[in-house]
Amino acid sequence: MTSFKGVASDRDFSNTPDSLAGEHNDRNVTRNGQQTPGWRPPRLQFSQSTPAVLRAESGHRVRGTIQVISQTGGLLCLTSPLDQGTRVKLMCLTNAGALQGTAEMLPSISATRQPFRFVSMNEDDQRRLRELIQVSIELNRVEQQSIMKDRTW
Repeated sequence: MTSFKGVASDRDFSNTPDSLAGEHNDRNVTRNGQQTPGWRPPRLQFSQSTPAVLRAESGHRVRGTIQVISQTGGLLCLTSPLDQGTRVKLMCLTNAGALQGTAEMLPSISATRQPFRFVSMNEDDQRRLRELIQVSIELNRVEQQSIMKDRTW
């Protein structure tokens, strides 16, 4: 299981969920996206290695680690980037439990770091991810309050 460092700042990661095309609309699958233009969902930056497995439509599997995640996407560390636009099933294990969703790979930002956006995710997985992020925000807030309280002025 993994633990988290806290919510990533705007400088750590940016996702680009411009047009979100859902590949199916089952009653248990919803499309992810930003609710309001300019609004960015909170992001969680993991402090420990969070293993992820990506399975392409061809069945090819790629292992990596998730560095940052949000309700709309995240940032992966891979041995080599996948082609932009590749659709994968992304699976990972977090403190909140297993998460799985369909993701589209975005242009890589380095030889080993590649962002992705979620195209679809089961409602239960969305809820688990949302709760994981909320818990990290609350823990970060409490930690910051404790630091401020203990600081000598």
